[in-house]
Amino acid sequence: MLSMASSIDQLDLVQAWYFKTTVAPVTITTVQMHLMVKMIFRSTEFDQATKDKALVALKAVDSSDKFGLTEKYCEAAIPTIENKRAVWKKLFGAESDKLGLYDITNLCMGFRSISQRALVAEFAD
Repeated sequence: MLSMASSIDQLDLVQAWYFKTTVAPVTITTVQMHLMVKMIFRSTEFDQATKDKALVALKAVDSSDKFGLTEKYCEAAIPTIENKRAVWKKLFGAESDKLGLYDITNLCMGFRSISQRALVAEFAD
């Protein structure tokens, strides 16, 4: 259900649930927290400060390699054309040789959000 949230009301609930970490008898798992942070980052409804706060909160509970992958996804998912261009340059510029396969994969995943089609149109053939 988390991945289906798209309206501002639904996204607000995701954000509230994320920062509270529990709802009724349900405890949010680390995997769910990663999904929620990704959702928050790709949304145009939240400002960058809220997004950064969500990532910091995730790092406080998960310092595994999975956090690094989520961080790369979030870097690419920020819905601005300036960000998309910067990530594109990172993927295909001089720095690309320094990126690992998992980093490349997660950066590319930040480009695939349906809600961001207009932002990535200039990168399509």
